[in-house]
Amino acid sequence: MMKVVEGIMSENVKNKKTVIYILLIAGIIIIALAVTTIVMFAAVDKDAVTEDSSGETSVSKLSIDDSSEYADSLFACAVTDINDSASVVKLLETMKFEDSAGEYTAQISAVDGVQVLDLNLSQKISKGDQKVFNENIGKCAQQMLALIPGIERVQWTYSIDTADASKEEAKVSIDAEGATKELGSDVRAFGESASKFQKLLSKQKNVE
Repeated sequence: MMKVVEGIMSENVKNKKTVIYILLIAGIIIIALAVTTIVMFAAVDKDAVTEDSSGETSVSKLSIDDSSEYADSLFACAVTDINDSASVVKLLETMKFEDSAGEYTAQISAVDGVQVLDLNLSQKISKGDQKVFNENIGKCAQQMLALIPGIERVQWTYSIDTADASKEEAKVSIDAEGATKELGSDVRAFGESASKFQKLLSKQKNVE
């Protein structure tokens, strides 16, 4: 009888240990998921253009991801036919262009004999934020010129937030030649492979 009781007690101890191990593992998993969620939210909360509850827009420097994974994902969306509007949309979405520019519309059309990607931005930008904003969109435009070889120029138009009710608009543009001069290398060459495109991202990141 004693041996039976000892066996039962031993089994109970084992069961308790098993339960404790399970609870510990579950706790570790919950903590890991919580940390992952926090990291994901931190990653998402990197929009260059944000709007507070009062509708005021603020602009911060664009954070460039120069990882090989990101370069691969963008290069996979390179546009070979500028008449394929779906592929242009996919590239801009993969680029998360809206995080940098706010809501926008995009159209490619011939202007003075060259193909131009025209970006009409909905956000009102304060005069104090214009320099950073244009630098951010300029970097995006360099990436577009590399991955959409059919266009010669990218231009963006947006409203300026003025103290009075007057309407003031800004139109900025950069062409392949200008992008090449800024980068010190042929902007088109960066669109020849994913590894070369990653070099463009790294070059942009290093001047943040």
